[in-house]
Amino acid sequence: MPLYRVTISKPKPKWKNPFLQLRVPERDDKHEVIAREWEFEAKDEDEVRKLFWEAKDHPNVKGFELRSIKKLRD
Repeated sequence: MPLYRVTISKPKPKWKNPFLQLRVPERDDKHEVIAREWEFEAKDEDEVRKLFWEAKDHPNVKGFELRSIKKLRD
């Protein structure tokens, strides 16, 4: 079964109180994001997408969007 690396991401929250931030954000057009990756076997990319949509309400996935699917091996 093929092995896939799946990356999901969401924008990093902006704090209303600047003292709660871990660091001052850079002054450019880049957006800070939180990203998570998993590697797992699936029969094809459609199955990977199906599994992601089934997991959208899980605390580890809630609020994240699918960023990339990369096939690592057949």
